[in-house]
Amino acid sequence: AKKMGRPVADKITKSERVVVTTEKGTNVAFCVKDRKAGIFAGSCTGRGRVASSSFEVYVPIVETMTNGVVIADGSLGYLGAIKSPIELVFEAGYLVEINGKEDASRLKRYMESFNDKEIYCAAELGIGLNTKSKCEGVCYIEDESTYGTFHIGFGRNIALGGNHEAKGHFERIRYETIIDSF
Repeated sequence: AKKMGRPVADKITKSERVVVTTEKGTNVAFCVKDRKAGIFAGSCTGRGRVASSSFEVYVPIVETMTNGVVIADGSLGYLGAIKSPIELVFEAGYLVEINGKEDASRLKRYMESFNDKEIYCAAELGIGLNTKSKCEGVCYIEDESTYGTFHIGFGRNIALGGNHEAKGHFERIRYETIIDSF
């Protein structure tokens, strides 16, 4: 993951903006100016020294600058697989609309259960690097690590190097992405 992820992390760290698009309608822009991208590589460097088992590039995005639409079709983190696509609309860094069928309703209820408006903040962009993983909605770590996916982390991003505090942190995962940074 480090070998594959280092060029991606370096490019994002040098960029001001990342745009993600998909054939299904995702078109969302993230501000990454002055943010350092990192790599989770599932490493164990000694007794008691274990990193996240994710294989991904991550960046704590600027919390008030995400704008656009994401069509989520992979996984809802702890809630499992998505059966029908969900449209997520972002304005000024926050999720302002959740549209779709049953999965959209599950997501709304889950987010409301935090009773915290800051959980709606787009706080992390992650890019899956694991060519052996499959996004099946069984294990969110495997889901977010799957090569060819990207995810948006919501809520808290302090541990990733960001500035946003919330009552939690969780991801939405999307397949087959095109990612540009500049």
